[in-house]
Amino acid sequence: MLPLPSRPALWLVFPGLILVWVYAALYISDAAIRGHWVAAMSNAALFLLFSCGLAALSAAIEGSRDRSGKLGDLAVVRSSWHIAAQRLWPSLLAGATVQTVGTLFLASAAFGAPGRPPWELPVAYVAIVFFHASLGYALGRFLPAIAAIPLSMLSSYGWLGFTWSVPYFPLRHLAGPALASCCGPASELNPLAVWAPIAFSIPAGVLLLALVALNPPVGRAERARVGRRRARAAMAVASGLVACLAVVTACSLFLARNVGAFAYQDRPESELECSGQRPRICLFPEQLASSDPRPVLAAAFSRLEAAGMPLFMAVNAGVGDSNPTDAIAVVAVGIRSSEAELIHAAASAYTAPLTGIDCGATDYRPWLRAYGILSAWLELEASKGVVAPERVRAGVARDTLDDLDHLQARPLGEQREWIRSALESLKRCEAVSPDDAP
Repeated sequence: MLPLPSRPALWLVFPGLILVWVYAALYISDAAIRGHWVAAMSNAALFLLFSCGLAALSAAIEGSRDRSGKLGDLAVVRSSWHIAAQRLWPSLLAGATVQTVGTLFLASAAFGAPGRPPWELPVAYVAIVFFHASLGYALGRFLPAIAAIPLSMLSSYGWLGFTWSVPYFPLRHLAGPALASCCGPASELNPLAVWAPIAFSIPAGVLLLALVALNPPVGRAERARVGRRRARAAMAVASGLVACLAVVTACSLFLARNVGAFAYQDRPESELECSGQRPRICLFPEQLASSDPRPVLAAAFSRLEAAGMPLFMAVNAGVGDSNPTDAIAVVAVGIRSSEAELIHAAASAYTAPLTGIDCGATDYRPWLRAYGILSAWLELEASKGVVAPERVRAGVARDTLDDLDHLQARPLGEQREWIRSALESLKRCEAVSPDDAP
């Protein structure tokens, strides 16, 4: 066994931890993960860029040492699997340590939140790190160090980064970083997005180590040394291992075929906690843990009803789509949302049917102008008695404020009629001006 101070993983683990801390401080928003176990621990998938790179690089150095020592040519007492385990455990442990520390660091933002920590995520992370360690070791055993060491980094980052951006969605879920797309309060992890990388990484890593243990004679001199018959047999087994790797990849892609672009799915409505009437407001436990936003939402919808807008009988948190015809509103309520954010969510329930509307080649500028006036007017009406109007107006564009002041100079009845007319006209891609008669 090599002395521990000479193992490259020991020296790489500390830079890996520093990179994780710097990345978390710069690029991961505390507001996006606080009070939500799944969001916090799934964002740790971004740290795979560091933990897997560390594991692959250190394992490639270990494999290059074995290759330069011609380990495959020696008659050794220990099995090839035992040797591989002795070489790989520091790399696997270092990568898993960096990943686990990063995961716990983010998970600390969710301490005390409802629900359970998704412990299946750390299992997936360790499995992915194992695959990259095996890949690095295999490269080190089969290629010269001058090629294996940089290629181990390139292949690790290439697999993690390239697959994340491909339009073929099942492939991106085999790598792991796509797990960071989960989750908001109204969504949960898709189990297939977690098990697909596990189903790929562990068998693929084992097959790579089996290929190393076989040590197939790939060069002419090596084939001459072992004999033609034995060389053919070894190459046949190696071809079988490569074929098994292709089968594992195909099965894992099949497993992830229905996951979609993101790693989450809607939470069941049975987890909603409801209260009140006219409207009945239903939110998830994470949205209610720190403070109950339902009184603010109820006041906002009551103000909008008093302003002449249709009444929503039910308000849900992100499950389904808003449908004023069926009197059902879907609001985007975060964890620890401010009163201004809740007002915006309530007002947006009325403009939700306009989201993503396609007006063809129509000039959108008049349409967007009317949409801005409509949204601002709804937010101001919803905020009365809840949030100071100045806080709402501060988030409105200056041009829209001028149009809004022009509209509010009219009698209240005319304002309400213009708003209702604008809402219907925008659905038909017809722009209206605040100068138009209601």
